[in-house]
Amino acid sequence: MFLSRRHRFFPLSVAFGAGALLFSGCHRNCGREGDPQKQADKIVDRMKRKLDLNSEQEAKIRVLAHEVADSLATLRGLHQGLHAEILKQLRSPAVDTAALGHDVSDREARFHALRPFLVRKFSELHALLTPQQREKLAAFLEKHRGRHGHD
Repeated sequence: MFLSRRHRFFPLSVAFGAGALLFSGCHRNCGREGDPQKQADKIVDRMKRKLDLNSEQEAKIRVLAHEVADSLATLRGLHQGLHAEILKQLRSPAVDTAALGHDVSDREARFHALRPFLVRKFSELHALLTPQQREKLAAFLEKHRGRHGHD
């Protein structure tokens, strides 16, 4: 939003890359409501069916999905806080640029701290899947790109 196009793209691509692979089973509201652990379980169940995961892959991917769900839940709270601040600023007679800048900077810093974790989890997922499973998942993501507002 307040970042240059180049700086905005990289964090989002990492988040959506890792998140999309683990959360490609988005249903209504893309998992924004409800228990992140239950949503992660639904996604792993769908991955099991679509990718023919064996029991060892399923167990390891379930752990990964739960770890990522927990970490992304913190970002969800940051998004809601920033949204509330923007609404507050819109309703005020003048924009408090310091407060808004602080909220945006805080969100960026927390996401920046989360980025290595998401990249590591993406790498772990990649290593767990066979080349055929990775191709199936890539084809699925291509087919559904933009379907849930992630385009």
